[in-house]
Amino acid sequence: MHRALVPALVLTLVLASLGCADPGRVWRQRGRTTLDLAGSRLLVLPVHVRLPGDRARLDAALFGALSAALGPSAVSLQPVEHGLKELGLEYLYAELARGLVWAAWHGGAFGGEFDELPGKLHTLLQKAPALLNQPNLQVDYVLAVDVFRTGGVDEEIRYKAVGGVYDPDDRVIRVAVEVERAVPERHLAVALGHLGRELVARMVGSRLPEEPDWDDLDDRLEDGKPPPELETAPIEAPGSPTGDGDTAEDPPPPAEEEAPATPPASDGATEPPPSGAVP
Repeated sequence: MHRALVPALVLTLVLASLGCADPGRVWRQRGRTTLDLAGSRLLVLPVHVRLPGDRARLDAALFGALSAALGPSAVSLQPVEHGLKELGLEYLYAELARGLVWAAWHGGAFGGEFDELPGKLHTLLQKAPALLNQPNLQVDYVLAVDVFRTGGVDEEIRYKAVGGVYDPDDRVIRVAVEVERAVPERHLAVALGHLGRELVARMVGSRLPEEPDWDDLDDRLEDGKPPPELETAPIEAPGSPTGDGDTAEDPPPPAEEEAPATPPASDGATEPPPSGAVP
């Protein structure tokens, strides 16, 4: 029997090591500072980056970094997206990622436009073993990430990443994360490779990876040298059904005007989480 939802989540404003304001926010259950994923089976929803540029390359950069950081305990649904589409769950990655952050601001429970998430997650967990051709698959956690553009000027792209880890057995949000950054558009793939490692570090509570040296990357471009090699991971999982090769369509971007009101200053927050319905 499922235990009751534990709504107590704490907002932590993480400060950079030099004392500067950090662009990331992390919500955890009260009294917890880390999330131990060792020995756990983590189901990772598909990764899609809604930013300008070579979408396949950008997706691969983020997917590869997440896969490398999570290690062998992670099972990705990226190779079987066609099956999710047949189930009507092709946008679940974005809906869950936003819903985790929304719920963290609202007592830890899904509600509002995200009140159908528990039912969709139940369907996903029932169908995932067959989709992945792993009939004995037992899932401890579900991870979702959504990355979308929020602005930018000239050659700079500003984007936000939201997501977190959900415990389907206890029906508890273990951690929710929000990060906003602005990077040169020409370095987006490198930035997303860093973002994947950063998101996992924030979720588990480990040391953040070192920031890319944008000046060094510019020097490489001027000298005609390739950028640092990006981590990659195979999209097609051995033993699982293959997709039809179609590129996943984007859910609509979050509607800023529909975002919930900013919490009181005592919460330490400066802006509301993303919102917006997903088809």
